[in-house]
Amino acid sequence: MDNIEFENKLKELGLSERDFSELCGAEYTGIAKWKQKGKTPNWVKSYLEFYDKARKYDEIKAKLG
Repeated sequence: MDNIEFENKLKELGLSERDFSELCGAEYTGIAKWKQKGKTPNWVKSYLEFYDKARKYDEIKAKLG
């Protein structure tokens, strides 16, 4: 996942880079360094996909009561 995809996915999920760092336990400064490299570590894409699925599940669960 390149940095542009990462930033777009965060926006789609309503997360800031700081929110993401707190969620996954990554250092915020490390996330900022990903910009310099132009891509994220391999685990980031799947983490965000699973986060999105869990968020949607929680929304559905809340609606069903």
